[in-house]
Amino acid sequence: MSLENNLKQLKFAQQIFEALSAGKHIDAVVDAEWWSALQGDYGDDYVALFGALGKKIVFDPMNFAYFQFEENNLASAQAQRIVLFYLLLFKKKHEEGANLIEFNRWNISDDYLNAIRESNEEILKIEKMDSEKEWNRVINKAEDLGFLKKNESGYVLLNASNRILQLFMEFNSDKNELNLPADETEMSELLDEEADDEE
Repeated sequence: MSLENNLKQLKFAQQIFEALSAGKHIDAVVDAEWWSALQGDYGDDYVALFGALGKKIVFDPMNFAYFQFEENNLASAQAQRIVLFYLLLFKKKHEEGANLIEFNRWNISDDYLNAIRESNEEILKIEKMDSEKEWNRVINKAEDLGFLKKNESGYVLLNASNRILQLFMEFNSDKNELNLPADETEMSELLDEEADDEE
């Protein structure tokens, strides 16, 4: 079979490549058509094509996929805001006794998100996320990147959220209980350390 015919079988190649290159996480349910293509008969061809273009696709056991960048795509300034948003969310959920592993069963209402904003005003001000516009920009970007999805009653966390849950667990792995630092300076240091570790 010719290269031209091979490429015709990869009908989503350009769309998937552009989305993953922009940092999107492809979810098995939300992006079912793309996921099926990547896992189907021509899955190896997609991987080979992306590899030839200098990109390595990672398939996580939690049923999502993303490009592995030389510099971790969770280390950028914009992504660190998303990480901070998640850390505050996981902290609140943990304090309420929620099972963090079952994050994809939660429904996060707008009122719940507002409560997180109000109780973390200082650190959000430091990170310039205290305005409604910036707060919503972070949430919208997280949705664009495939970490969460809007529904009628709020948001649900998608499988890619597991990447940030693992960061949360690592931050607290040597503590008796999972508690984020109460001090915003300590939180900023954690985010800086994570970025440094990935360089």
